[in-house]
Amino acid sequence: MKRLTWLGFIVWAIALTGSLNAQKSDTHRSQTVPKAPVTAPKVQHVEGSIKALPVESTFVVNTPKNGEVTVRASKAKIMHRGAPSNIAALRPGTVVEVTGKINGSVCTADLVNVVRFPRELRHSPRTKTGA
Repeated sequence: MKRLTWLGFIVWAIALTGSLNAQKSDTHRSQTVPKAPVTAPKVQHVEGSIKALPVESTFVVNTPKNGEVTVRASKAKIMHRGAPSNIAALRPGTVVEVTGKINGSVCTADLVNVVRFPRELRHSPRTKTGA
């Protein structure tokens, strides 16, 4: 008889704790889930060849490591052999080294350094200045 009362007491205690846990599940729903911290873009170097002509100071660089990276060079310094250059000098096939902040497959460039021009353009293309 004592075993039967103990067994009944244990079943009653399990049912009571189960019902209390069912009531507490509402409090878990109202809690907000902490979000992962947003990582800041890192300053990195990307080296590769330009895929197509720049459009409004934006161009795509093919890299063996990162694949295709879109470079936004609106505020970037463009250099060739230590001398300042311009965005018009960049042609498809030009090998460039870009320093800037990479976020995914988009790079906001701080410095674009022309490593070498394609074979058909051994020298920097001449741009017209003035009239």
